[in-house]
Amino acid sequence: METKKLTAEEISKIQTIQESTRSSLLALGELEIRANDINTQKASIFKSLESLREEEQALAKQLSDTYGDGTIDLTTGEFTPSASTEEETPEA
Repeated sequence: METKKLTAEEISKIQTIQESTRSSLLALGELEIRANDINTQKASIFKSLESLREEEQALAKQLSDTYGDGTIDLTTGEFTPSASTEEETPEA
């Protein structure tokens, strides 16, 4: 079987395609690493948010046990009992 030689243009096209493929694979790998970093950060933030929710619920229970049901004005710090709480509290 006789061997044939490719033209310089054909070799150049093959090399260009191979280099573009390598470049694309490298870019894809870098994106995957960044995506993994983002996913790690997201997981950390979700964990932090869950911890804050638990802390908020514990504080809400503590305040409810202390003051009963009602609303808090964070600007003034005043607690206003709900109508059902006022009815349950005996007048002195």
